[in-house]
Amino acid sequence: MATTQLETYPVKFTEGDLAPSIVVQILDATDTPIDISAYTFTMKMQRSGTTLLTKVAVSLNATTHEFQWALGDLVAGTHRVEVEQDDGTASVPETSDKFLIEVTEDLG
Repeated sequence: MATTQLETYPVKFTEGDLAPSIVVQILDATDTPIDISAYTFTMKMQRSGTTLLTKVAVSLNATTHEFQWALGDLVAGTHRVEVEQDDGTASVPETSDKFLIEVTEDLG
C-alpha cells in the first residue's frame, strides 16, 4: 500500500499556546472566499502516541471558520491532522484536507 506524503502546515506552534488558530476558507476559481455559513468543519488531530483530538470550527462570519485551541490541545510533537467539511447536503462528511502540524516544546 502506497503512503501519501503529507505537507506540514506552514505555521509553527508551541506547546501550551492558544494561538495561532487554524483558519478555514473555501476559495472559488478567482480566489474569492465563498459563503460557508452552512458548513461544519471538524478537525481530527492524531497526537504523537497519544489520543485523537477532535475539534469543531467556530464560524467567524459567512466566509471564515476557525479552529481555536484550548489549554492542553497543543502538545510537543509532529501530529497528523485531517479536516472534514460538511455542507449539510451529503450523508457523509467529505475530507477536505490532510496535513501535519509541528508543535515545539515550551522552554518555559
